[in-house]
Amino acid sequence: MRIPGVCIDWRVAVNRETDSMWHERGLVRAIVDGTRYRPGLTLSDADLAAIQQPTLMLYGTGDSVGSEALWRRVMDSLPNGQLSVLHG
Repeated sequence: MRIPGVCIDWRVAVNRETDSMWHERGLVRAIVDGTRYRPGLTLSDADLAAIQQPTLMLYGTGDSVGSEALWRRVMDSLPNGQLSVLHG
């Protein structure tokens, strides 16, 4: 499956015309120390249960980060969490 050109154009525009990439890089710097995550980054089930903001997680079955079962468990721990699985 190929990513449509309009999606690539949108992502490039977001990176060029907003502070999105700058903030994304800052996030990575804040949570990564060398080649590993900083200690204390992992959220407990109680931490997840305390997050009240509505949260939508998009997970593609071709994504190598985690698994559908993992992200379903995480999103089920959020009071207002929803997982949408994109097959293929």
